[in-house]
Amino acid sequence: MSLTKVSYSMIEGAAANVLDYGADPTGSADSHAAFAAAWTAIKTTGGTVYIPPGNYLLASSWTLDISSFKNIKITGYGATLSASAAVTGDAIRVVGSLNLTILDIEGLNFNHQGNGTVGGCFDLLGAHCVHIRSCNVEAHSTRAGWHFARLSTSVAGNEDFNSFWCSIENCTTRMRSGGLGTINDYGIIMEGGANATKIINNQFNDVEIAVYMKVDPVNFSLPNGCLIQGNDFESVGSTAIVVQGEPGELGITGLRVLFNRVETCPTFFSFDTSGAAALQHSMPPFLMGNYCTTGSVTTWVANPTNYAITTMEAMYPGFGPVVNNNFYQNGKMTFVFDSGNGFITQNTSGTATYESGYLNQGTYRYWTNTSDGKFYVKDGVPSSATDGIVVGTQT
Repeated sequence: MSLTKVSYSMIEGAAANVLDYGADPTGSADSHAAFAAAWTAIKTTGGTVYIPPGNYLLASSWTLDISSFKNIKITGYGATLSASAAVTGDAIRVVGSLNLTILDIEGLNFNHQGNGTVGGCFDLLGAHCVHIRSCNVEAHSTRAGWHFARLSTSVAGNEDFNSFWCSIENCTTRMRSGGLGTINDYGIIMEGGANATKIINNQFNDVEIAVYMKVDPVNFSLPNGCLIQGNDFESVGSTAIVVQGEPGELGITGLRVLFNRVETCPTFFSFDTSGAAALQHSMPPFLMGNYCTTGSVTTWVANPTNYAITTMEAMYPGFGPVVNNNFYQNGKMTFVFDSGNGFITQNTSGTATYESGYLNQGTYRYWTNTSDGKFYVKDGVPSSATDGIVVGTQT
């Protein structure tokens, strides 16, 4: 029995090679028209756009407009895309996918060295189910606000037109000379309801902010149910993860920050609502298992508006101060080292009575009697606010 090998080219609409449409792999001529034609060939049927190894110059943003329910892949292992000075937006724009098209983009490298016009690598506008994998950039860009990827909305204030259910995995973002310290460059920007975004196993190096979550300026929404896991944040100029809320609006919900590594970064996690308290949510951000190299992080968590944060971190002295935190663990409290000199204990209930907000140490319970202001301890469960021994010499 003999088997016949079936090539992709034998299946109508299944594959489009950019070289077949006139792309120049030497980077001498503009390949934008070839890239656009390859995309047009498969966008309504589904299939794969192949970008063979080489250097490709794009003088315009490559727009991937999605309007049908299909599975589409763009694969470019060994391919490098360079944006010319004519590009004022991102190198690749993904616009819309309300019919839940799955778009996989993998293996692309970007060369933005010395380009002061390009805005970034990826701009997702109302894009659903876009998965960016194994894409890399070493940028020397001097463009303020440059970013590796931005997840935003195609219709401001409309939750249905946000970019959600997307993932960025195994990518590397590194700013080189002319970047860090001179501009506000970012790894990933999430604007509005970029819900269920997964940022997994990426490397962020020499950017000002690695992951920046910004409120939607129209309906004040923030992304929910997002996962930031297993990333490496190194030599980040300002903060690894920033959640920029809106005064008086509902805070971030369901954010999980797990098992990341951070080195040489002033602040690891920051929640800021511009000077006004955010409304508390039943599922605040959850931090667990993140590793900060000794002495490399000045502030582990900056939380000036005292927003609730759940943490199950292993706390070690030397991480630096934790600013105005309202921490709790398992719905109660946690211990946080402060500058290596002691620890802070807090809970979200705002009380420390024998019934709620008490401290446990083995079988002992500690609480404050709000009537007399005394601090009590008892081995076992107390039956009243004074059913215990007064600690110290208080009278």
